[in-house]
Amino acid sequence: MPDPSSCTCSDVHARAICDEVGERLRILLDRSQAPPPQKIVSLILRLQLSELNAPKRELERQSSASTAA
Repeated sequence: MPDPSSCTCSDVHARAICDEVGERLRILLDRSQAPPPQKIVSLILRLQLSELNAPKRELERQSSASTAA
């Protein structure tokens, strides 16, 4: 394995290489990626809905706790 301190690549060049690799991977994965199964889509939607309703449930819990005290 090469010594990391012997790298002569500047930060600018290293960033450009990372960006190029990322862009090529993005293009490759976009072409080959199949849509997720319907079950996964429905579970994601349920999770999003539960996150939207979470603040409302927390407020209900706080108000019921304060009236019980």
